[in-house]
Amino acid sequence: MAYGVAQPPISADYEDGWSQVATPTGSFRLRRPIHVQMQEEDGVWSHWCEEIGVLGTGTTSADSICSFGEEFLATWDGLAGEEDSKLTGDARSLKRLLLDLVEAIE
Repeated sequence: MAYGVAQPPISADYEDGWSQVATPTGSFRLRRPIHVQMQEEDGVWSHWCEEIGVLGTGTTSADSICSFGEEFLATWDGLAGEEDSKLTGDARSLKRLLLDLVEAIE
């Protein structure tokens, strides 16, 4: 007996990736696209990039994208200018990844 059909969350990958990340203060232009996944489940939208460990959430897709930009900026601000000696090995690796990834801040 069927009690209903489970509905999977709306989920899609951005096949072409993001070559720019908008933030509240401007945007980051990237040397190569990043793979950002999106999901909506129970009214909560998520955008995330596993490669750089950035997650944004919101009640709309637009809010989630804005949150992603804020988190990307916070990650950049926390790592890009920091001395390597003050960072863990993982943080140094992420810093190098970000420095190689970001072409310009506009």
